[in-house]
Amino acid sequence: GASKWKARVRGADASFDMQSVSPAKQVGRLTRPVLIAHGKLDSRVLFSQFTEMRNALDAAKFTHAQYLVFDKEGHGFDTAADEQKWYDALDAFLKANNPAQ
Repeated sequence: GASKWKARVRGADASFDMQSVSPAKQVGRLTRPVLIAHGKLDSRVLFSQFTEMRNALDAAKFTHAQYLVFDKEGHGFDTAADEQKWYDALDAFLKANNPAQ
């Protein structure tokens, strides 16, 4: 669970500040557009973490974020239609934001 993950991130340093690696706490450092996709039924990374990140981006007035929410998906894709929706969104995002183009 969460405590096992925290132990992996902290390693032997019990004083390690977990906030220093929290994406939601680091939004002020973003300089590139982001695409965030999340399944509402995800039991590994709870949807509340997506909401926390989105709220942090909104509070920071970060305007280069795109969001994709899948109401009936979890940590992966169960339907071909949702998976295709993800690939289409990713393709469009990369075409719009890939500096190599």
